Amino acid sequence: MSDEHAALAEAVVGIAEQAGLTAAARAALDATHDTVPDAWPLLASQELLALPFDAELLDVAVAVEALGRFPSPGPYVPTVLAAELVKRYGAPNLVQQVGAALGDGTMSMATSICGSPLGESGDADLVLGGAAVSHVVIPVDDADRRWMVLPTADLTLSSEPGMDPSRRVATVSAVTVDPSDDSVLSGL
Repeated sequence: MSDEHAALAEAVVGIAEQAGLTAAARAALDATHDTVPDAWPLLASQELLALPFDAELLDVAVAVEALGRFPSPGPYVPTVLAAELVKRYGAPNLVQQVGAALGDGTMSMATSICGSPLGESGDADLVLGGAAVSHVVIPVDDADRRWMVLPTADLTLSSEPGMDPSRRVATVSAVTVDPSDDSVLSGL
């Protein structure tokens, strides 16, 4: 690890301490619904949410590892994973929109983890941290079986406690899709 990576890790640890993420994680243990943590704007202002758009994958891994030293509630890892997918497979307009929204903290994201297209089985995939986010990267059962970035307002999500009680898991059971080419992740 380079000196720059060590400095990044140290900065992320400082942000986590400043944000009180450990106390927030303790409070999330008893939560009955998903929320984005109060520290989300702070993570955005420190450019941690949009890091995949501004840095290399190794830098993102360093930030995730440093944040992982703390019990940290919320969808940080699901968000940066989804952002990395958008960066790699999204149309330029989608990349710009998602990068800007993550940069100002108005977006949070998650990714479907099983890959079952909506419409095949009635229920779709599990989405880690999904019921707290504004957008989900999910496969859609259309003629092309495309992966898309969809707003959660267009989805029906239910939430259940996960293995980590401070992080809930969502299941998608219905979707209204009016796909635009801008929401498709080509080649995924």
